[in-house]
Amino acid sequence: MTSLGNYSDSGKYRNIAITNSKRVHVGPSFQFNAPVNIIKNVLSINNCENSESDANDVRLNENKYNDTVHIISRRSWLAQPPLEPHTLLEAPAKYVIICHTATEEGFCVSENTYVIRLIQDFHIEGRKWNDIGYNFLVGSDGKIYEGRGFNVVGAHTYRYNTDSFAIAFVGTFVNKLPPSKAIIEARKLIALGVNNGAIAENYSLVGHCQLSPTRSPGDMLYEEIKKWDNWDSSKQYFKNGR
Repeated sequence: MTSLGNYSDSGKYRNIAITNSKRVHVGPSFQFNAPVNIIKNVLSINNCENSESDANDVRLNENKYNDTVHIISRRSWLAQPPLEPHTLLEAPAKYVIICHTATEEGFCVSENTYVIRLIQDFHIEGRKWNDIGYNFLVGSDGKIYEGRGFNVVGAHTYRYNTDSFAIAFVGTFVNKLPPSKAIIEARKLIALGVNNGAIAENYSLVGHCQLSPTRSPGDMLYEEIKKWDNWDSSKQYFKNGR
C-alpha cells in the first residue's frame, strides 16, 4: 500500500503511509551533470606568513627594554569565554611563576592558536576549571597570548594562585630553551605588568617547580630564569614542603 494523502498548497504532503516498499523517495530530486563547488564560510586563522597582523602592540613606558609587547588577544586565538566571571587579585602579584605547557611548540599564530585552544579545553573539560589556568602564554613565534590576563586569579599553582602571575611557555623545555625572541617577550611582559601595577615592584620570580611537585618549566628553561631579575632562590619545593 502506498498512500501519500493530500498534497497541500505549501508543497508538503499531509499524510504518508508506505508498506512493503524499497528505495522510496519522497520530495524533489536534483541531478547535476557538471562539477559542483561547495562554498562554506569558516573562521579564519592566520597562517605563519600572516601572523603579524594579529598582535596588539602594547608600548612600555619608561622600561629598560624600550619596546612593545606583542599580545594576541583572547578573541584572536578564538578562546571560549570563562564559565564564570574571573576573580580579581586583591593586590599586585607578589610572585611571577614561570611554567611550560608540556605540549608541542607553536611557531606561528595558527599553530599556537591550535595548541592553546586544546589547553583551554583540557583545563575546562578535564580539570573542571573556570578557564585556561595561566595569565598569559608565550609562543615560540615570539608573541604573547592572553590567558586570564592581568589582575586575575589563575589556576596553576596550589596555595599561590591568589597572589601570583603565571606565564606559560608553549612547548616542552626540558632539553632545550625557547627561542630567544620568546624569552625576550616574556621579560617585557613582566616589565609591562610592573608598569601597570598588576605585578608588585619587589616581586619574586620563581619556576613552577619551586612551588609544586612538577618539572615545569623544564630543566633548561628553569636554568635560564635563574638569570632573570628578581629570581628567588629561597623557594624550593622539595626543601620546605611547599
